[in-house]
Amino acid sequence: SSRSVGATVVLARPARTVRPVDSCLASQPRQMDALLGFAAGWNAGWNDGDSDDEELIAVLRWREVVNISLLTYLMIVRGAAMGCFYEHVMEPHWSDEEFRKAVRLSRASFMWLRDELAPHLTKETTPFKRGLVAGQRLAMALWYLASGGTLQSVAHIMNCGITTVWEAVHDVCNAIVENLRHIIRMPNTREQLRHNAEGFFEMSARVAGPGGIPQIFGVVDGTHVAVEHKGGDRRLFNRKGYCSLNVQGVCDASARWIDVQVGNAGSMHDARAFHESDLYNNMRHGPLGPLLWSSVEDVGGVVMPYSILADSAYMCETFVLPCYKQTPAEGHFGREAFNSKASQARITVERAFGYTKQRWRVLLKRTELSLGYVTNVILACFILHNVCEESIYM
Repeated sequence: SSRSVGATVVLARPARTVRPVDSCLASQPRQMDALLGFAAGWNAGWNDGDSDDEELIAVLRWREVVNISLLTYLMIVRGAAMGCFYEHVMEPHWSDEEFRKAVRLSRASFMWLRDELAPHLTKETTPFKRGLVAGQRLAMALWYLASGGTLQSVAHIMNCGITTVWEAVHDVCNAIVENLRHIIRMPNTREQLRHNAEGFFEMSARVAGPGGIPQIFGVVDGTHVAVEHKGGDRRLFNRKGYCSLNVQGVCDASARWIDVQVGNAGSMHDARAFHESDLYNNMRHGPLGPLLWSSVEDVGGVVMPYSILADSAYMCETFVLPCYKQTPAEGHFGREAFNSKASQARITVERAFGYTKQRWRVLLKRTELSLGYVTNVILACFILHNVCEESIYM
C-alpha cells in the first residue's frame, strides 16, 4: 500500500508477513514469468526519461498484477539484474581479447583465478537476497583495479550497489594475498639463481664493451603509490609533496616480481626501506644468505656471491651491488662503462613497475579506499602482474 504526504509518495510496510522469494513465487509460475519479464524491461528502461512518480505508479500496478508484497517485488527486480552483465555478456560471449582489455587477464587466466578463489568469494543465497557467485565478484574487483575508475562507475556497469563493488574489491584482494602470495617467490635453488643471473648478464652485455655483469639474480627499486591523507601520519608525505606509500620491488630478468614490500611511509628513503625489509633480514640472517654464497665467482680477484643490482641510492654491501655515484669531477671510464651496463639491466625493474601500473591503473591515482585496505590492494596488483606474465596461468 501507499499513502501521499504532500507531494511525496511514501510506501508503507506490507501488512502481511513476507515469505521467502522462492516459496512466494514457486506456486505461481505464470505470475513469476510476468514479474521477471517486467523486471528486465523495467531495468532496461530505468532511465528512459519517465518521472519518478510514473515509475512508482508502474511499480504499484505491477504489484497488484502479480499479487505479491512490494518488498518481495523490489527484491526480485534488484536481484534479477544484479551481476547480469557478467552472467549474460562477459562469461558467455566475450572473446579472449575482450577479457584482456577489460580485466587484463586472458579468459583462461580469469577462469583459473575464479576457480582458485571461489571458496573465498561466493556469497550465500538467502531468502531475501541472491548471493553473487565468485565470477561476478571477481569481475567487479578486476574491473575496478584495471580501469582506475571509481567504485560508482563500476557499480553502474555491473548494475549493482557501490557497497557491493567495495566488498568485492576488499574480499578479492584479501583472497589473492592470503592464497596466492606464493606467486611472488624468491629463487630457492642454485638453478633458479643461475637462470636469473644468465638473463641479466646477457642483458648488460648488450651495451658496448666487453662482457656483462655476472652473479645478478634480481634488481631492486622503489616506487610510490598515492594514498589519501585524511589527517593521518605526516610521514606519508613524500619528497614530491603528496601522500604515498613507498613500495619496494625486486624483479628477475623476465620482469616478474620475486619480492615485494608494501607499507612503508612515502617519506622513507629507498635504502632505509630496503634495510628494514624482510628480504634484507633473510639475506643477512636467514636461509637465503647461504644459498647466495653457494655458487661464487671470481670477478677481478674478488669473490662475488649472487647479488641484487641497485641504483646509486643504495649502499654497497654483501649481496647488494649499486651503481657508482658520479659527479663531473669523478668521471672515470671504468665507472661509466659499469654504470651503462648496470642501467641496461636495471631498466628491467622500471619496466616491471610500468607494466604493473599500466595494467592495474588503480595504482596510478589517489585511491578512494582507506589506508587500512590499500596495502592488500597494492600487493594484489603485484601478484596479478605475475599471473599475467607467467605462461602457466595463461
